[in-house]
Amino acid sequence: MNVLGNTPAPAAPAPQNLAIPALLAAASAALWSVTGTAQEALRASIASEQAAESRRKAIENRDYNLKLGRLNFLFSATLGVELTDNAVYVQSNTSEDLILRPGLNIAGNYPVSQQNAITFSVGIGYQKYLNNDRYDRFLVTPGTEVGFDLFIKDFRFRIYDRFSYTTDPLEVGAVSGVAEYGGLNNVAGIEAAWDLNQVILKAGYGHGIWQSASPSFSYLDRSTELFSLSAQALPNQPISPGIEATGNLNSYDTPLLFDSVSYSFGPSVRWRVSRHLQLEARAGYVAYDFDEAGRSLKSDDVQDWYAGLDISHVVNQFVSHSISFSRGFNLGVYSSYYETTAVRYGINWGIIRRAPLATSFVYEQGKQPAYASVTALPIGALVTFRDAEEWTRYGATVSIGYQLTPKLNGSLAYRFYLRNSNVGSRDYTQNALTLSLTYRF
Repeated sequence: MNVLGNTPAPAAPAPQNLAIPALLAAASAALWSVTGTAQEALRASIASEQAAESRRKAIENRDYNLKLGRLNFLFSATLGVELTDNAVYVQSNTSEDLILRPGLNIAGNYPVSQQNAITFSVGIGYQKYLNNDRYDRFLVTPGTEVGFDLFIKDFRFRIYDRFSYTTDPLEVGAVSGVAEYGGLNNVAGIEAAWDLNQVILKAGYGHGIWQSASPSFSYLDRSTELFSLSAQALPNQPISPGIEATGNLNSYDTPLLFDSVSYSFGPSVRWRVSRHLQLEARAGYVAYDFDEAGRSLKSDDVQDWYAGLDISHVVNQFVSHSISFSRGFNLGVYSSYYETTAVRYGINWGIIRRAPLATSFVYEQGKQPAYASVTALPIGALVTFRDAEEWTRYGATVSIGYQLTPKLNGSLAYRFYLRNSNVGSRDYTQNALTLSLTYRF
């Protein structure tokens, strides 16, 4: 039986009025975003698989509000208003601010055949700081993608271009003391899957670029070549084991940080315990080999392990929850790399009719080594030193949504974050209250 285009049967879904916790969604986006990690090729592949299944279901169920022949569009407008007591994520001399984020989302598809379609989604917006207008920016929302799925017998090919433009420092635990971190992320590539009935083989290649939104982080601008291979056995059985491998070539535009070759490999397993409970686990070996050619300073290579565990459980028609654990390595912000271990937990409460309530929590430990770099200048040299750092972060979010009209949805969320570091100047505490409105035309 051909299962291409289908993921293993998920746990029974919660009712539609159970919202995804805002913090958990943000944490997930951060975890699977294009960071150039040793497992980025794998994460991009998994994200694409999940996105492809979501697109397929959305295409089947979506009520498009504009049709031009066979081309279908769905337009929606958003407005976010955030009040925060620490817009710059600093320990002292904090700055309160009110941030406005209007946006427009366009999603669509063009069916080429019964199975093949070109899909796309674009979200554009603007963020306006009332007290710190130097941080005003145009935004391209995460998850934006243009893609084409092609099915040929037992093969599925997907050609894609995924891009986003974000400036949220909360997405990376190593960052503090700045109001914006991030920029343009773009990965274009191709993924192929071969269905052998009891085994599905997958391979992928992507070319990624990362361009900083802030001149102070322009030394992080880079390109990455991403390769991934995986095999999943018994895809239709309750227990489905697999194996996965990745490889990345990371190249910086400027010589402040080291170029690197990174790779990882290890086993994975998906287990559908019941229609209400499922888990997915992976673990393995990860390595970074930093290029020190022509440098007077050195960077320690990485030879370590990664792991991930995701468990989701539908308790009843009113309550569902999920927990995830992850340990891994990323290309550094202030050093060659940083390591993080994180636990995230989210609960969806459908107790109040038409007003879904969501709570989520995150705990993160991280560390980055001391770093020193010498960059040649036309006159002299620039020497940069960074202290070794270990940090912990705690976060919690409570959000509630409400369907105001058939086309207008609103939500209110409160977020709290606390970061403690052995480098005292990099601590911060933040409280934020956000009101969001979404109108579907």
